[in-house]
Order: sequence, then structure tokens, then C-alpha cells
Amino acid sequence: MNRLKPAAYESILDVLREASVAQSTRPFTEEVAEALRRALGCEAVAYYEWTERDGILDSSVVPDDRADRVSAWQLYPLFRFEDPLPGCHRRPDLPNPPPDPAIVGRPLAFQDCISERRFRQTGLYNAVCRPFAVRDVLKLFLPCEQPERAASFVFDTSRARFTQQDKEVLRRLLPFLIQVRRNARLRSAVASASNRLALLTPRETVVLGRVAHGDTNRQIATALFVAPTTVRRHLEHIFEKLEVRNRAAATAVYASARDSTTS
Repeated sequence: MNRLKPAAYESILDVLREASVAQSTRPFTEEVAEALRRALGCEAVAYYEWTERDGILDSSVVPDDRADRVSAWQLYPLFRFEDPLPGCHRRPDLPNPPPDPAIVGRPLAFQDCISERRFRQTGLYNAVCRPFAVRDVLKLFLPCEQPERAASFVFDTSRARFTQQDKEVLRRLLPFLIQVRRNARLRSAVASASNRLALLTPRETVVLGRVAHGDTNRQIATALFVAPTTVRRHLEHIFEKLEVRNRAAATAVYASARDSTTS
């Protein structure tokens, strides 16, 4: 494992601070994406979540010149076959499938797969990257519980290339990014649930969702970046609001609400 510079640890903490206060049903708000952009010192970061059937389900884009870049990125399907990283169809008329499992959870840059000289000869570079002086692109595909769903971060830099330090920052953050996404999905799953669950705060909803999935207090504390005593206090409030006495009864309320939203 590569050692990080002190500034890199500060940037990781910055990302964790932003992620820990997020209470949205979206996993990565623009504020979290901006913290990731600062952590890697790059010009732009985009988060996408999609399925092959439904297309893009969620996205966050944080460059300094967002509108111009998004306009250029819309040309990407025309040059998708030139993308040196696997994980998408090679034909522009087909939707994006889930990525190759071999690259999920691994920060990979274009220059890990293709020389800068060869990259500069592609239409992808000249149409999408060159207008913004992008010299390297880094991708991180997140593991997803549903095999048909995919999620990824895409980072652009005008520096010569992304460094091993940049990739190590993402490797250190990966377990937390996975938890942040899961927390948001738990909030989303019960966003329109029964009146009893509507009494819970977004944080309490996540705690209850994790209890229903069998997590211990310590596991929940780790996922939420809080102390186990804080989890216990959340559970006390949950039991009081749901008018139940234990985890099993609270789980039953949660499961009933989930069933009602999916029926």
C-alpha cells in the first residue's frame, strides 16, 4: 500500500465530512463530488449511476465550467469505441451495460491502458477532451448490489497524468464511498413509506435500514462514521417513534413499509 502525503489525508477527511452530513436520497451530491475533485486536484468530476435498460438514473457533475463540459460530454457515445477502459459497448447506438467485473473497485486511468501519444490521435480526445485541455481521465466503478445496475466516477485532469497518489486516495476512500451509496439507497427505499416511518429522520431511517439488513451497532457506526453510543441513541429514538421495544419489532415495521412501496 502506497503511503500518502499529509495533504492527502486532509483531503480524504474533507470528503468524509461532506459525505457524513449528506442526508439526500442521492448518494453523491454536488458537494461531495466537489470534495472529491479537490482531493484529486483535478478540473472535473462526474458521478453516474445507470442501468442498461433505463439509462442514467442519477448524476452529479462538478467542473468549473460545467455547462460547456456537459455539452462536450454528450458527444461521448459517438466515440465510445475509442475509450481505452472497458465497461461499455463498442457501438454508439447501444446503451451502456454494467462494467467488466475485473475493473470494478479499481481506480484506472486512460494512461494505464494507452499511451498519451495514441490517445491524442483518437476522436474521443479531439472532440471531447482536447477543448478542455484534458490529458488524462481516471475512472472508478463502484460495486453494486444489483447486477443490472452500474455506478462510476469519472475524473478529468489537465496535468500530465493521474498519479499513483491519486489512485491511492480513491482506494482508501472506496469502502466509505460504497457505504455512502448504500446509505442513500436505504433512505430512498423508504422515502414514501408508511406514516410511522415518516416520523424518522433521514439518519434514523438509515440506521433502521441497516438494522433490518442484520448489521450490528458497531457495523452501523462504522458505516455512518459515528460512535456506537450514537447508534444506540438513534435506536432509542427509533423505538420510541415506532412504538416498539426491540430491533425485531422495528425491523418488522421497516419490512412492512418496504413491501408496501414495492407491491
